[in-house]
Amino acid sequence: MNKKHIIFSTSIFILLLLLFTSTALAQSELAVYVDGTEVDFPDQMPFINHDNRTLVPIRFIAEEMGAEVNWKDAKELVKIERDATLITLFIGESRARVNNQWRYFDTKAEIYNGRTMVPLRFISETLDVKVKWDGASYAAHSFTSGQCEDEINMIMGIVSDEIYAQTNSNPFMFEYSVSDNRPYLLSAEEKKMFDLVNEERSKAGVTALELHTGARNVARIKSKEMIDLDYFSHISPVYGPPYDMLAHFGQSFYAAGENLALHRSVESAHEGLMNSPGHRDNILSGKFTHIGIGAYQGPRGQYFTQMFITPR
Repeated sequence: MNKKHIIFSTSIFILLLLLFTSTALAQSELAVYVDGTEVDFPDQMPFINHDNRTLVPIRFIAEEMGAEVNWKDAKELVKIERDATLITLFIGESRARVNNQWRYFDTKAEIYNGRTMVPLRFISETLDVKVKWDGASYAAHSFTSGQCEDEINMIMGIVSDEIYAQTNSNPFMFEYSVSDNRPYLLSAEEKKMFDLVNEERSKAGVTALELHTGARNVARIKSKEMIDLDYFSHISPVYGPPYDMLAHFGQSFYAAGENLALHRSVESAHEGLMNSPGHRDNILSGKFTHIGIGAYQGPRGQYFTQMFITPR
């Protein structure tokens, strides 16, 4: 990754710099989707175990994938069958019999709260089901119908926006087209800020910025994290500086920059950014081709993250 062009600017309006607290970042409840539909787990939710692997209650996820499950209590093993594939998993072991061959994985199946928990990725890929992880939305996706990458990205984008709408104080969404073939949905505040940024670029004779789904996701995470952890800084206590945060969520770029604002409204935040030389430089910079905007209402005002990027 070329880190040559990284521009950071911080804007604090009305409030003094917020002090970082040691409070751990609250994780949302992990959700699992099959072909874009959330799987209902009535009594035991999926979780990420000590090996950093997603474990799911096998019966519910297997049924969504069109597989049959049989539990052998005396031998502490579970059999999962779909089409011509038979998986035999052994509780407490990091291996399974797939038809007549042993296969190994990097965690163990286990019993938790009376439910048989198995590694989602191993089961899915063994059943020829694609698996994708969306760290921005804290959601695991499985795709059973042979969807192409564009279809997968479309589904994940829609789910991501639905999750954002559920957690944002203003869930009214506006749809835009975007160059990476995904729908791009904005909250009212994000839409207004995007339009104001491009109005300034138009007046300055600079090419308008396009919307970028990945940068939007990272910007939303940053704004929400600043509320949850009660801090205001370019350096995330969880992900580090903006370029590390972008890379953590799979974004590759030639140039990147970040503006932060905390204010009463989009208009006053934008005015403050334009009156600050560093922020104004980011907004009008010809180095950047795309932008992602994350807006959240917090107890001290509205938090805005503008994530500028020129994708690789």
